[in-house]
This record gives sequence, structure tokens and C-alpha cells, in this order.
Amino acid sequence: MKVYIQQPVVPEYRVPLFSALHKAPGIDIEVHASQKIEGLPSTASIEFDFPFFAHNCQLRFKGKFYQQKEMRLPDNYGPEDVLVYNSNPRFLSNMSLLKQARKKGCRIIAWNHANSSTSKGLRAWLRKKMTSGAADNLLLYTESEVEEMAGEGWKRSLLYYLNNTIDESKIVDAVREYCGDSQIDILTARESTMVQQFREKHNFTGKVNLIYCGRLTEKSELHTLIISIAALSLEEQEKIQVNIIGDGSIKEEYVRLSEELAVQQNLNWLGAIYEEGELASWFLSADYFIYPGAIGLSLNHAMAYALPIITHDDKKKQMPEFFFLKESINGLLYESGNIESLKDLLISLSTVENSDLSNNAYKTMHHTYSFEKMVQNFINCLKSN
Repeated sequence: MKVYIQQPVVPEYRVPLFSALHKAPGIDIEVHASQKIEGLPSTASIEFDFPFFAHNCQLRFKGKFYQQKEMRLPDNYGPEDVLVYNSNPRFLSNMSLLKQARKKGCRIIAWNHANSSTSKGLRAWLRKKMTSGAADNLLLYTESEVEEMAGEGWKRSLLYYLNNTIDESKIVDAVREYCGDSQIDILTARESTMVQQFREKHNFTGKVNLIYCGRLTEKSELHTLIISIAALSLEEQEKIQVNIIGDGSIKEEYVRLSEELAVQQNLNWLGAIYEEGELASWFLSADYFIYPGAIGLSLNHAMAYALPIITHDDKKKQMPEFFFLKESINGLLYESGNIESLKDLLISLSTVENSDLSNNAYKTMHHTYSFEKMVQNFINCLKSN
């Protein structure tokens, strides 16, 4: 089976998936994407071990649509082969790919969200309607989206899920390298002498140590956390530490807000850190991962470190990966947009033991929704016809 995979770009977190698919028996993939598209992360600047073809991308119609140049199915594709494409309707070049696939009799799989924080309501319905008419199957990010679309009346036989995640083995490797122990597991590493010394060095001992990691944009809604900390009493503030990893367009606004509200001592701005080996010490020494905005794969990354998640409870304003969070099992929720609700949650953290939450977060990503299972879900979809 030959599989032509069209993507906007190939960010680093997608590389392990395509590598695993390339190694799967009976599947011959080639990945087609652009190196860079304005507004999206760039394609990873590493050497791929799967066939990759770069296509220049032109912005069309005042930058609202994309045209990836020279996207074309190879001549030897036929009825036994598959086109997997990103069903964002703004990619005009996909229209030609779909025509080619239909002409050759290839099976067509559309891969995308059902709904997300930025695509919902009528807009999402129209996209799903267009996609279901063009594709033989829809490959969605999580199984909850399959249930959601089936409940909306879409044919269940058309729907498959990925249960989108990251390659947690890379985090295991980074932790073992950091600890200097090739056998240590993440739960044990969190209690290791090295991590305890790190906490003491940075004055985390006796505090609830929160971590945020992501781009500092409006999507992060970090102002919600800053204002909530400011609403605490001085005694309560002394118990909270937040390490913020990331950079972005409104970082200075967030820093300025923390200074205006006199909580800058609670926030440690670490800047952008990309290497897993450098991230390991900060994640292992944290008690919770907090994301006040629409959380996506950051959730998977944090849970892989056995970190419970704190975020808001409005599913309609969250990304598909929010499905992996189970309240009071592997994370905690506060009422969306309610400063008082987040404030009360922050106060409660110093009085509860989070070991069960931590253990369950670990199990969620390393067992229930592992990378290996995601790869198999993709293969199941490819071979389902």
C-alpha cells in the first residue's frame, strides 16, 4: 500500500509518527508539506528517516488561503493506495489532489479536528460537511470526537480516531539522562535526590510549584493566572511558585501585569526552552502543570512527566486533547473565566496530596493513550478498507 500524506508543515512532534509509519510492514509512505507557512510552526530542521518532499506555499486572497505548489500524486498510484490529507479548506491546492485521487481510484482519508477552540459551531459543521463529501473516511484527533460526530448524525463507519499524543519515550530518555540512571522510571525520578536538590536550590521546597510551558500569546490566557495569584492573601501567595517556560508576542504585557499587581516574586520567567534535556529538571520538580487557555498537546507533554493538569472546564473552548483530562483523576478544573474559582483552587493545592493525581497522569500517557497506540490507530485506519 502506497500512502501519500499531505500536511501544511511537519513540526518536530509529528516526526516520530511518520517515522513509525514508514517502518510499518506493508505501508509505503511519502510525506508532502511546506518548510514554512506564515502563522504556523516551521517544519522541523532535522534529517527525516522517511521520504519527505517540500513544497513552496503561496498565500492567496489577502493571505486567507494557501496554495502548496506542485502537489501531485505519483503516476503509479492506484485503487490499492491512499491519500491522507489535512482537510483545512483554506488549502486550495488540496482540491487538485482530491481530483487526482478520485480519478486514480485511491482511497481518501481526511485528517483533522472535528471541533476545536478555534473551529466550532456553523464553521466547524460546514468544514465537516465539505470533508465528508470529499473523503472516504475521516481520521479525527480523539475518540471523543468520533462519539461527538456520530451523535451529530455522521456515519460512524466513516469515522476513525488517532488519540493524538507525543512520543513519550523521548521524555523517558531525557529523564534517564538527567538522572544519570538508564533504568529509572519517571515516577521514581520525581522523588530522586537530584530532583529534591534542584527544588532546594531554587527555593521550591515547602511551596506548590506550578509550571507553564507554551507560547505567550493571547491563547495562553496567562493573565487569568496572574490576576488569580494577586487575589490571594500575602500568606497564600507565599505558598505558590510558577515557572513560566516560553516566549511570545505579549510576554512583556504579562510581565508588566505581574509587576502592576505586585506578584512578580511568584513568577519565574525562564524564556523559551526547546531541548527535552533542559526541560526535564523543571518538569520533574513541579507539582502541577497549569494552562489557563486552550490546552492541546502541552497536556500530553506534562502528563508524560506525571504532572496533573490544571485548566478551565469549558470543553467548547478547549483543544481535542482536553479529552484525556479526567477531573480529580489526573487533573483539576476551575470554572472558565472565573477568577474566584481559580483562586480557590490555588488555595486548596497546599492542603491536598497529589500523588494519586500524579500516578494517574503518568498512566494516562504511558499506558492508556501511548504513542505506540496512536501509531496503531493510524495503521488501523489505513488498513480498514
